[in-house]
Amino acid sequence: MRPDATVQEHFEALVARTQVHTSRSAVMRALRRQGLGLKKSHS
Repeated sequence: MRPDATVQEHFEALVARTQVHTSRSAVMRALRRQGLGLKKSHS
C-alpha cells in the first residue's frame, strides 16, 4: 500500500466528518427557522 493512499483516506474521512457537521448545523438552522415561522403564523 502506498503511503499517500493512507493520507488520502485520512483526508476523505476529514472531509466526510466536516460535511456531516455542516449538514447537521444546516438542519438545526432550518428547524430553528421553521419553528420561528410556525410561532409567527400562530400568533
